[in-house]
Amino acid sequence: MKKISRPRVFLAGLLGGIAIAFIEYLMDTFVSPDRWDVAAVALNKLLAIAPPTVNAASKPNTVIAIALLQVVGLAAGFAAGRFYAAFSRLRPRLLLAAITGWTVTYAPVCVVILWWKLVPAERAVSYLALFAGSSLAASLVGTALGGWIYKESEAASQRAAARATEQG
Repeated sequence: MKKISRPRVFLAGLLGGIAIAFIEYLMDTFVSPDRWDVAAVALNKLLAIAPPTVNAASKPNTVIAIALLQVVGLAAGFAAGRFYAAFSRLRPRLLLAAITGWTVTYAPVCVVILWWKLVPAERAVSYLALFAGSSLAASLVGTALGGWIYKESEAASQRAAARATEQG
């Protein structure tokens, strides 16, 4: 069994997390900005912060909420990178790593939103479907980029296996 290269897992997770956070930013800014307004208010309720201040464009101004979602995106990238490395013998590992990484990071956010009723009931299903779909798509792209960094060549794997058998 080959060893997992921790520096490559770190780089894969970092690149994957940055990609996930960037895609989420694009989705929240250009594709569905109203979804972000609901998420910002919901995160402020969750964090027990005063209602968001409204800027000139009548949009919630929530630096802490933005930072929290960026941290969730980075955590999803690191989780996906780690699962990609761990699932080296499974196929299709890209899909398995992305779904598992999403499950341990974004799924709890969805559960918290539903459990604490942070989104109005009439919008909860559509909001969560859009949130889950876009974050899963971002996780797939982030995992693909992270997997590209982590990928080992067959020759390198064979050399590492030969060294391990010589030493052990």
